[in-house]
Amino acid sequence: MKYKNFLIRLLSLAIVAGALVGYHSAALDRQQMIQENENKIAEAKAYNESVMALENVGKESGQENGSADSQDSENEKRYADGTWEGTGTGFGGEIRAAVTVENGKITGVEILSADSEDQAYFNMAKVLPEQIVEAQGAEIDTVSGAAFSSMGILEAASDALNQAESALNQTESALNQEENALNQTESALNQAENALNQTESALNQAENALNQTESEQSGASDGQNTSENIQSKAVTL
Repeated sequence: MKYKNFLIRLLSLAIVAGALVGYHSAALDRQQMIQENENKIAEAKAYNESVMALENVGKESGQENGSADSQDSENEKRYADGTWEGTGTGFGGEIRAAVTVENGKITGVEILSADSEDQAYFNMAKVLPEQIVEAQGAEIDTVSGAAFSSMGILEAASDALNQAESALNQTESALNQEENALNQTESALNQAENALNQTESALNQAENALNQTESEQSGASDGQNTSENIQSKAVTL
């Protein structure tokens, strides 16, 4: 009987020990997963903050050019960094221009080609690239006496800036989607953590029940030994 009780206790302890080992292993894996996802979330938020900072730089970089309404409109523009090419139609045909954006600001405008333009009119309109940089946008007045060449240059620059603005919007949208996905992952991990906590609570209850059973079995075994001793003494008498 003693050996039977001992084996039952030993088996029960082995089951509880195995469950606890499995729990701790799962808890360590969960903690590592949570840390990795928290790092991803932090990186995404940091990138979003950097994008917002660039937006603020773009808004604060406007300089006075044209009417107040035109300036306010330009301050709202936001561009992705890079060199963007666009096309427009001038007096003689197609005009191609490249706009460079650094840290959210327009830093340069270059006319790539205007082969069909009348040089007299085109030379008058060559002041526009510098004015586009100063205004931080292509919504400025044409040059008097070179209206068509001016419109071609401004149209090409506007086309390039629309691409830069669209690229920034797409980047922000992708970042927002990634952040939402990370938030969902974080929520799922929190749910998993709650489930593990419940499992740990259940294991603690099982361990307490096992300890109580062992205590009861030990008391019963002591009672049986006492009874056997009394019977032995009675037989001896």
